[in-house]
Amino acid sequence: LHGERECSICHTSTATLSPYGKDTDADACPICNGLYRLGEQIVDSRDTVFVLARPNNSDTCESIPKVEVYVNNWNDDVNNLRLYL
Repeated sequence: LHGERECSICHTSTATLSPYGKDTDADACPICNGLYRLGEQIVDSRDTVFVLARPNNSDTCESIPKVEVYVNNWNDDVNNLRLYL
């Protein structure tokens, strides 16, 4: 397509490439760059909180989605990291 180039990571054609990560000359699409930034946050030394919300598909007219919160710390037991809201 006219004006589009290929992402160095996923090889998708896009017109919006930007430098990928640090210390590399690769150009990547917004999705790959977003995943790179997410990965940086996951391995960050500070505590990081992730929220996964699932759409409510029940027929009971509940409007609040089911939400799981994960805290990134050095505990290997995922059950100690998971909080339900």
